[in-house]
Amino acid sequence: LPNIVPPAGISLNPKNLLYSWKVDGHPATSASGYGKNFITFSGTIPLKPATISVEVTSLDNQYVAEGRTTLTPVQPQVTLYEESPLLGTLYTKALPSSVSLRNEEIKVVAIPYFSEGTERENGGINYEWRMNTAVIPASGDKSGLTFRQQKGIEGMASVSLQVSNPAKIFQFSNANLSLFFGTTRTGF
Repeated sequence: LPNIVPPAGISLNPKNLLYSWKVDGHPATSASGYGKNFITFSGTIPLKPATISVEVTSLDNQYVAEGRTTLTPVQPQVTLYEESPLLGTLYTKALPSSVSLRNEEIKVVAIPYFSEGTERENGGINYEWRMNTAVIPASGDKSGLTFRQQKGIEGMASVSLQVSNPAKIFQFSNANLSLFFGTTRTGF
């Protein structure tokens, strides 16, 4: 927000200023106007930086301020977390690329970042889980899967996930996890 302080020493209220926004040098007329101190936009060319600029004017045209920034798009990513039955999703520690089952089961939850879908389960995001290259059919919460140990069996399973937004072809990401069970490997 602009901080325009006239000689009287009292800042002008940002809601009482006129904002003229530009995206890549082109006026954003629908975002500009009295009290419009933010802009929302979608880039027209995928994966290209956009320069956003604003000129802020007092109503009497006595004071003018301007600012500019360049927004660079980032590739979406998906991070895998453990979901505890008692504590919920353990966001403080992402799962490493290799995990040994310490208990009888583990629920792995995928959280997509930098993607346009707003909700994990039904925000238009597709989750395709695989174990040892075989597709795991989706049921219930598509953003998470529970893996269980079977007594007397040990080994390793390769778990992979592709997360995509079918409405935005450049919004996709992959995650991989080696899941060790039995006594094959210790630690977490």
